Amino acid sequence: MVNFAETLPTECTTAILSSLQQHDLLVAMRVCRAWHQVIEPLFYQHLQPQAATSMASLLHTLESRPDLIPLIHHLFVNFENDEIMPGHQAYLLRRLSNLYSLHLPRWPQDGKLGYSLPSLRQVVLGYKSPMDELRPLWSLPSIESIEACLGDPIRTPDIWPTTKTLTTLKLNRSSISEENLAILLQASPSLKSLRYDHRCNVAGEKAWHDGNGLRGALYHIRDTLEYLEIRMGLYSPYAEEVIYLNLIPVKGYIGSLKGCQNLRSLEIPIAALFGWNVESDYDLTDVFPASLTHLSLVEDLVMQCTYDWSEQLVLERLGTFFAQMVPQLELFEFWPDHIFERWTEELEGSLRELCLRDGVRCIIHQDEDLDEDSDEDL
Repeated sequence: MVNFAETLPTECTTAILSSLQQHDLLVAMRVCRAWHQVIEPLFYQHLQPQAATSMASLLHTLESRPDLIPLIHHLFVNFENDEIMPGHQAYLLRRLSNLYSLHLPRWPQDGKLGYSLPSLRQVVLGYKSPMDELRPLWSLPSIESIEACLGDPIRTPDIWPTTKTLTTLKLNRSSISEENLAILLQASPSLKSLRYDHRCNVAGEKAWHDGNGLRGALYHIRDTLEYLEIRMGLYSPYAEEVIYLNLIPVKGYIGSLKGCQNLRSLEIPIAALFGWNVESDYDLTDVFPASLTHLSLVEDLVMQCTYDWSEQLVLERLGTFFAQMVPQLELFEFWPDHIFERWTEELEGSLRELCLRDGVRCIIHQDEDLDEDSDEDL
């Protein structure tokens, strides 16, 4: 059997092996001893136990082969598998001091776990958790990115630890209030990228998105924020309730972001930008900083509610803004709702004309779930 590692340059060998899936690497390891020696370190860099049995097998292997522990940099635990016990996760994580990235259903409730993960940079959590359960993540010394689905805390801690290394925070399908969001942002003074996908329960006491509260929360990261994505959605224990209730789910609007002088990209629902009522009369150039180069408008609430903004009013606001923002603004994106036919083809055509007039690249998406199949104009 030819040992390809001895006949090919190292960079070629690494490139070939890096393109293989974990299953393929495992098969290749079993070809011969020479291949096993070359492939084993790469195989253990990325681990993905799929069931309780594979987790138990991994723990057994590491007990007998402690030399493999420093090789493990990335651990992915399947979100849909509930058989893997949290105790097994915590026991394994306490040994992985060289771990860089971690995907788990939930963060193990082990108060000392953070001390065992000095190199951990990225954490992705799949299941919804109370905000206070993630407090230990802000104490990780090397944390750079957190992605999670959060609810309001069961008990808000008196002191939230501050991290100066966190640069990316993605809150998916989260129901935490703007007040609690402010706690997280105040504890993240170096944050550059924020995704706030806010879901409101219409059966709860507060069934609105607070634009003023959101602006106040963003104040804590005004000097560092570069990428901001805001989403809004309503939900109810009874799905049909959302459609038929007469709701005004947006309180105020986001207002001025002039203080965010490094903000380059903004994705925001129309209702959050303009407010729910047309009486909110202001100039968009008083909202956005001069640093903004990418603006994307979305419609998270339009499928569930109606509001007073007409196509003509949206065009008037955007037209003035485009004219005054040239040449800073480079890209404009629009995600129209085609299911409920709120916006017509005339609006899309007018938006293209506005962008063409001012030299702004325009992308109008034809399906909310497809990023690639879009209309583009220069």
